[in-house]
Amino acid sequence: MNCYAGQMEGVIYPNGDVAFCEFVKPVGNLRKQNYDLKGIWRSERAEKYRRLTKDCACIHGCNLKSAIQCEEEYVYQVLRKRSFTKNLKRFIDFFLDMALTLKTYIRFGGLKKSEI
Repeated sequence: MNCYAGQMEGVIYPNGDVAFCEFVKPVGNLRKQNYDLKGIWRSERAEKYRRLTKDCACIHGCNLKSAIQCEEEYVYQVLRKRSFTKNLKRFIDFFLDMALTLKTYIRFGGLKKSEI
């Protein structure tokens, strides 16, 4: 699975730091770089971090939406392996603001029909 942090999303901290995700160091600071987000995002440092993180496959709440949009099957396989309980649908709906159909949810192992 590809990491979409730094391509489709990023993090801006209250102090102005800009990072691809919460697990990597900032690639720039808006306050120190005249609030030039485009310049920070396209900088050499940002490109270096993209190369370093391209094989990342973490699935945490902040990146789950883009991961599901781009790699749906893989995400559900990982979630199923991690033995999430029947509350998974509620978790995903809450954090992603998107609805999973019950059929899709059952298909990927979220619930057994007997639990409904």
